Amino acid sequence: MASEPRGHRSSVDLTGVYELVAWHQDGARFAPPTVTGRFVLWGGTVTTILIDRRPDAALVSAALFGHYTLEDGVFAYAYTEASTIRQVGERTVRSEALPFSGARRFRMETHDGVVRLQGLEGSWSFEFDAAGFRYGEADAVQRVWRRVPAFRTA
Repeated sequence: MASEPRGHRSSVDLTGVYELVAWHQDGARFAPPTVTGRFVLWGGTVTTILIDRRPDAALVSAALFGHYTLEDGVFAYAYTEASTIRQVGERTVRSEALPFSGARRFRMETHDGVVRLQGLEGSWSFEFDAAGFRYGEADAVQRVWRRVPAFRTA
């Protein structure tokens, strides 16, 4: 499992490039091209790019960069740089605020080809399999991501 940080090996390689296929919010499901995104885990770095074009919301483009670790059954990631541009009508606002401070830490469990990451300090979760992953908060799936096949590392 190339490029996975030291300390833990799983049957599913978390590293790779993922594309957003579904965004669930307020009981509705959105998909590309209304919402698009990429999520990259590679060599200890994490990159997230999101573009939200939902018709009843502000146009939002966000780029987030940071790092991750995977040691002793604990996955952790933190963003260290962010740039978010929000456009509402003719008004454009740019922010460099991070979406959260510090690192989010997760307990890692592997079962039947699925890697589940459960937040240690919050209700966040990731569930990875060979096809991609689902990200959730408070037991509700918020985003579904598909692994970009050409980037497969195994």
